[in-house]
Amino acid sequence: MTAIPWKDPAQFKEAWDFLSFMDKARPDAFDRVRDAAEKIAGLMDRLDPAMTAMCRTTCPDCRDNCCARATIWYDFKDLLFLYFSRRPLPDRQIERPAGICTQLTAGGCALKRMQRPFVCTWYLCGAQKRMPGAERVEADLLKIQVLRRDMENCFCGNCL
Repeated sequence: MTAIPWKDPAQFKEAWDFLSFMDKARPDAFDRVRDAAEKIAGLMDRLDPAMTAMCRTTCPDCRDNCCARATIWYDFKDLLFLYFSRRPLPDRQIERPAGICTQLTAGGCALKRMQRPFVCTWYLCGAQKRMPGAERVEADLLKIQVLRRDMENCFCGNCL
């Protein structure tokens, strides 16, 4: 099992404070990180209607709901994206005290797509992959994965 980082709210805030400290210490060093975060935001905006429709069609009747079985958390790239695209910091790390994501409601996820850990957007089930438009969604998801990797590499390269 993977150790979920920043489970303590103070540690979670400390990770965010680190990003803020680095950004303020070297404000011009992270322009490429900001650019990547904004490109990701644009792709997420474009994906949201199609993914919302896919989820409305497939998730309510799903017997193997990923919100109930997957281990989900904000990773470092999620925090980079949220910070450098100027999104608000979530209150805490995602939790699953009863085995189900605390953000799952009867109407779906309580978080807007931009606020969710990327794994919640990245995963498409078999039924969703067979839906019209899935190819474009998968292509955009691959673009986001590349941008997230580039964003992390650029940030870490500037921290050395």
